[in-house]
Amino acid sequence: ISFKAKLYDELALAHLIKYRPVIDNNMMDLLGQLKASDLRNRSGLELLKIMLYRELNSHFDQEFIELSESKDRTPVKDILIAEYYIN
Repeated sequence: ISFKAKLYDELALAHLIKYRPVIDNNMMDLLGQLKASDLRNRSGLELLKIMLYRELNSHFDQEFIELSESKDRTPVKDILIAEYYIN
């Protein structure tokens, strides 16, 4: 799976890059919860996007939020699934 996250805070992007290995690992766990048939329709892809949205935003703790300029609790605003392969 390849995705892009929509962010308005450059500090948030740097924060996500720092946690990329953990995010990648957790993504594998999330994908393991779904069946290939779940991803063959629009509702399954929307569910995956929600799961990704929650996963990415879960890495922003209170300390980060207080240091950020926007004070936004959910810096990731949207997920775009660029490509995915179903086996």
